[in-house]
Order: sequence, then structure tokens, then C-alpha cells
Amino acid sequence: MRKVFLSSTAKDLAPYRAAVVEALRKIDRVDVQWMVDWVSQDASSLQLCEDRVRGADLFVGLIGHCFGTAPPEAPQRSYTMLEWDWACDAGLPRLMHLAPSSFSMPHDVMAAETPEGQALQSAFREQDLAGTHAGQPDAWQNPDRLATHVVIAVSQKLAEMEADTQPGFSKAGLEADLYRRLLELTEERERTAEDRATLDQEKAAVEAKLADLDQSYAQAQETIAGLEADLARYGNTLDPAIRDAAEQAIDAGDFDAAERAYAKITDHGEMEIKRTAAAYFQRGKIAEEQIRWQDARRHYDRAAELDPSADHHSRAARIALRLGDYTRAEAIVRLGLEISKAEKNDFETSNWLNNLGLCCHQQGRNEEAETHLRQAIAMTLATLGEHHHEYATRLNNLGCVLRDLHRPTEAEPLFRQAIEIDKKTIGQQHSDYAIHLNNLAYMLRDMGQLQEAEPLFREAIEIDEATIGTGHPDYAIHLNNLATLLLEMGNPLDAEPHAHQAQRVLEAALGDEHPSYNLGLNALGRIHQALGREDEAREIFGRAIPRLQQTLGTDHALTRTVAARRAAHLLQQFPKDPELVELQATFGADIGKD
Repeated sequence: MRKVFLSSTAKDLAPYRAAVVEALRKIDRVDVQWMVDWVSQDASSLQLCEDRVRGADLFVGLIGHCFGTAPPEAPQRSYTMLEWDWACDAGLPRLMHLAPSSFSMPHDVMAAETPEGQALQSAFREQDLAGTHAGQPDAWQNPDRLATHVVIAVSQKLAEMEADTQPGFSKAGLEADLYRRLLELTEERERTAEDRATLDQEKAAVEAKLADLDQSYAQAQETIAGLEADLARYGNTLDPAIRDAAEQAIDAGDFDAAERAYAKITDHGEMEIKRTAAAYFQRGKIAEEQIRWQDARRHYDRAAELDPSADHHSRAARIALRLGDYTRAEAIVRLGLEISKAEKNDFETSNWLNNLGLCCHQQGRNEEAETHLRQAIAMTLATLGEHHHEYATRLNNLGCVLRDLHRPTEAEPLFRQAIEIDKKTIGQQHSDYAIHLNNLAYMLRDMGQLQEAEPLFREAIEIDEATIGTGHPDYAIHLNNLATLLLEMGNPLDAEPHAHQAQRVLEAALGDEHPSYNLGLNALGRIHQALGREDEAREIFGRAIPRLQQTLGTDHALTRTVAARRAAHLLQQFPKDPELVELQATFGADIGKD
């Protein structure tokens, strides 16, 4: 735990230092020391303040134009000035953020400032602090922006301090990079009205990484290991200087430097196509790790264009699905399938058939999805055998399609077989096992076997908490499924908090335009309806329909299900409502189904 001493005047900077303290306290390895927390202790304020400064690891100053308060022992030096003196004497690293000349102080604070105090403060800023780290003037536009800049500076300084004792890629360095990316996204969103939905999703993903830094660090280490392995495979074809720069950057976890190294390869020209494609592919991995999804998409697409290998197309399809571009994802998958068939690669063909089935299922074309998934299962059985985790995953995927085709007696044994294979391969504490468990529970719920489904839902949620964490969309989806089960068991009050938590996670992770978020609103609307909150239910049912029509299409089964619930609700409560006319015209055949 690093002690960070925050020095600041109060009257002129109160909202700014409050925002900075709140932001710094979110860095779990930082102990913020500031005068407000201990002025009531028995020791004299001056001595206690000096002890706290000298005992800190890092000194942070927020310096405005107000002189502030001076102790009786040193009337010409304010507490802020004395704290600076002690920090210098103790040799502490110091990060000073100086308010620009344009910074406006409250009128009453300005009126209370004496000419002598103003002169002392000006001398302190111009003489004592000359040549120090002064932060960025535009950071003072508002308290939150300043807090973000301070957190970035602190996290970067802590990363430097840790690098002295722990060379290479560190958790502190990752944290600093994430805070920097958060600021970039915030500023980019303020500058442009385009792609705001993607920017919001990327911002939510960065915040989720910061919320579970241990897991994010482990994932980043996996990315680094993969980059190192890829570089080892083709590194001997590169210019030695570029290769060495890339190796050093990857080893240090410096994704920006690695990106620059690979950019030199891609900028060098396209005479060596495969080498250039490989560089684009690595740039895509780096961008994906840094939550720059649109950049990752461009790099993966370019890699696939230059060198249409299975890996390149697979990544390009995955990022398209992540961004909700199902049409683009399907086009890539179909191209990958053609290539694998032409190469007579049965293993890759089975993968592409499985992915094509998932694309079709995502778009509601379940009969077509069933055909592709059955072909994938047959080829996987022939290439990997029936005791492989991939075979279990294929069975689970087909089970989901059969469930949505209302063929539960065919789906149930597939889910159970997948789970038994999981137990012998990946074990019962794996996120994929939780997904398969959840899908079986979902099937049982549809079959009316509610008592058997409940413990399976709860077990899946417990596994999620231990593996992917409570900020992951899969966790939220499983939580929402439990809420729906509790509702159907007649316990809407027990269901409500689970549904609300699921929606908060989905909104933070995927945004309120994503189909999963809007499908979750359906469960929440039903809960409000069961609790007699008619106005809330009506509003919730209606909010999701336009978004689902836009993302999934009007003819998608899930869109029609939500719209049918909305129409049925209107028929019960508001039979003359004009909105019902439009719903009956579009979804009339589905009203009454459930």
C-alpha cells in the first residue's frame, strides 16, 4: 500500500480536491493522506501534518491562487507551502497540479484574500514551484476532469516507482494505461457526435477492467504471452532492429511501443504480404487488449484481406460480433468456411460451421443454425472425439437452438451430455461449465421443472463470481435468468433485486442499445407487472421494442416475444390505447403466445 499525501487549499478548491480524493481512493493500493481526515487528533496540526508528509511515498499538490491558512508558528508560509517544504526536504517524488491563470475563484474567496496573501501565493507558484510538474491547464475545466488527470499522473508515477524494483510488465503500469485510455475516450466522446455508442461501450469495458484489476492483469499477461509466441514464429523474417524493439516492448507490456514497432512493419510496404498481415494481426490483438475495438476491427480486417488465414478471419469475425455487426460477422465466417473446405481441413471446417451456426442463431434463423451445428458436431466427433471440450461446446450450442425451436425433449439430453464431458475435461469451476449449466437450467425452466432448475442457476452464478467476476455480461445474463425463474415460482419480490442488478451490469458492460440489455428489460417489466406497478411495466415493455427491432429485426423471435408481452399487457390494462393498434398490426400473430 502506497501512501499518497494530498496537499490543497480548501476554500477555493473544495470540489476539486473532493473529486481527486474520491478518484484516488479507487486505486486499491493507495492510502490517501489529507488533512481533513485527522485535524481532530490530539497532536498539534502542524507536527502531525509534517509527520504525515514525511511518512508518505508520494506528494500530490493542487495549487490554486489562494494563500489559504497559515499556522501561528509560521505566518508567512501557508500549510500548503509548508507541506511542499517538508516533501522537498524528505526527497519525496512530487506531482504538482497548478491551476491556470484563467482559473476562476469564488467571489467570496477572492474578497477575503489580502494583498499580502496574494503576493505570497504568487511568489510560491512562480519561484518555489518553477520547473516542477505542473499538470495540464485544460485539466481544470471541471473537478472530474482534474481528478482523472491526477489519477493518471499518480498511477504512472507509481508504475515508475514499482519498475525500479520489479522490471517488466506490472499491474501498476496496466492501471496507468487504463486510466489514460479512460481519459482519451472521455475526451473523444466530447469532441464528436459520431460512434458514441461504441465509445460508451469501450469506456464501460475500460471501467470494468479497472474494477477487477487482478483479472485484467492476468488477461494482459496471456495477451503478452501470445504476442511473444507469435513473434518467435516469424521474427527471423523481420528487420533485426524492428524485431528487437517489438520484443522489448512486448516483454515490458508497453503496448504503445509494440504498436509503433508493428506499424513500422506495416508502413514499410506490402511486398512481403504475409509478414505485413502478421503485423496487422498483432496490432489487432494490441488494440483489442487496449479496448480500442474499432481499431482492432480495422487491423483484423486488413490482416484477413492480405492473408486470408483461419486465425485472421476468426478474429475479424469475433470482433464484428462483439460490435453487434452480425451481418459482417456472418460474411467473414462464410468466407472462412469456403477456405477451410477448399483446403480440406476438417478441423477448421468444423469450427467455421459451428461459428456459422452461432451467427444464424444470433439472427433468429434457427432452422438454418441447426443444420450447420449438426454438421459441425459430426466433424468434431470425427476429428477430436466425444471426450473433448470443443465437442461439449458444440452439443451445448445445438441444445440452445433446439430449445428456441421449442423441441425441449431433444435439447435436454444434449445439455446434460455436454455437462458430463465438461466435468471430465475442464472441471466444474470453469466459466464454460457455468454457461452449460445455465443453459440446462433454462431448458428445465421452460419445461416447467422449476425446482430442479433453481439450484443449477445458483451454482452457475457462484462459478461466475469465482471466475469471470460480477461485472461480466454472462454473469448478468445468468442472474437475469434466475430472476425470471423466481418470478415464475411466484416470488417477484425476491426476483426484483436480481433483475435490477443484472440490468446495471449489462448497461455498464454492453450499453443500453445491446440486445441482451433490452431482453433483460422484458423480465424486469414482467416483475413490475406481477407487483402491480402497471405504469412502470408499460414503460419498460415499450422501451425495449424499438431497440430490438433495430438490432435484431422485427421478425426475430425474441423481438416478437417482447412485443407480444407488451401488447398483451395493453389489452389487459388499456384496451383502447392507440399504441395497441400498431402492435397488433405488426405482431398480432404472436399475441397470446408465451
